[in-house]
Amino acid sequence: MFHRLCTPSANQRFRSRRSRRGGAVTIEFLVVLPVLLAAALAVAQFGYYFQRVQQLMLASRVGAEEASQTAGLVAGPVPANIANVINHQLASSNITPLSIIVEYQPAMGAELVMRTDYPGYVPGSFPEPTGALPLSTVRVTVLVPLSNLMPNSLSFFGFDTATRNAFHSTTFGYEL
Repeated sequence: MFHRLCTPSANQRFRSRRSRRGGAVTIEFLVVLPVLLAAALAVAQFGYYFQRVQQLMLASRVGAEEASQTAGLVAGPVPANIANVINHQLASSNITPLSIIVEYQPAMGAELVMRTDYPGYVPGSFPEPTGALPLSTVRVTVLVPLSNLMPNSLSFFGFDTATRNAFHSTTFGYEL
């Protein structure tokens, strides 16, 4: 009987092994946790970015639609009605534009360019739209800071959005 009381049971041996393994699992978890958090942060940030890019695309689209229905387009600043619909669309997502460019190719004559730059725009900070427009079309390009589209939380990993810009162009047929 004394021998039975002193010998560890199978259950006690299992508990002893499990408690030693528990320390290794904790260390493994602590090593993997930062990688998992960084991956989750990247997924969330890029999901947010793609939603905001959709807003930028929609802003250039509503601007092109408005430009295609605006009579009397002339070179100079972007007409107020076009700038207003673009700004309204961007404001719905708290995005501020840096520049709006409207290019118009009439059925006869030279291409006209209208441009409005906003505070913070640095000339030459994005490639100018290139390529000839088909006759009777308008192209609207909207430039925004990339930091308006996504937070700068991945700068630790070398992806800094503070000095980068994003733009989108949409071309519509001129309807007037």
